Amino acid sequence: MADEALEPTDENLMMFVFGDEVSSKRMREAMTGPAASTYNQIVSPTNGPLWARRILPVKTTVLMNLAILACLNRPHELYTRVVGLLRGGISVEEIQEVFLHIGFYVGNPAGVEASVTLHEAMEYLNSRGIAFREKAEA
Repeated sequence: MADEALEPTDENLMMFVFGDEVSSKRMREAMTGPAASTYNQIVSPTNGPLWARRILPVKTTVLMNLAILACLNRPHELYTRVVGLLRGGISVEEIQEVFLHIGFYVGNPAGVEASVTLHEAMEYLNSRGIAFREKAEA
């Protein structure tokens, strides 16, 4: 997905980052429910302006977010985003490169867990017949 084509609306970003309907629905329901009311009052208003910034391309930002989630050991969120980004056009090769750097700079266990997450996301998509890109664009 080209950055120019991605308008920074909450819905567009949610579909690009989370990709599948199940993950998007889960996040939307949780974040609009009573458990997130205080969070939404304080944090959510800054989400749009943060993602609307174009200092870094959207693709760079989402890959950086994967790295952060892997470093913080947030496996569920990492898995959800890997599935979404594979569906959104980020390639396996690009995600592998991020996770390679995680293993080198953060530590091997973090890199291994991130790679396992990628494997599981690929298996999930393959089992449902959902196509994704293996290689990065040249």
